[in-house]
Amino acid sequence: MYMRSDAGFPQRGFGPTGELERVRGVFHYWSAGAMVTLPLLNRNQGAVAAAQAERTAAAAQVDAVRPHRAV
Repeated sequence: MYMRSDAGFPQRGFGPTGELERVRGVFHYWSAGAMVTLPLLNRNQGAVAAAQAERTAAAAQVDAVRPHRAV
């Protein structure tokens, strides 16, 4: 990213030669960056939920197949 900023004030100041000149400055800003995703707080929550769902489904299948006694 590049940004150019031209800032100034209505006051005048003394320059290197001793003459009055406008107080202003032109600033050039450059920036670059990259983003890296680190799984610091990811505790495989999706995999844990999927495993729990599979276990619940397997238990339901076992109950469906198992013969029940009439009371």
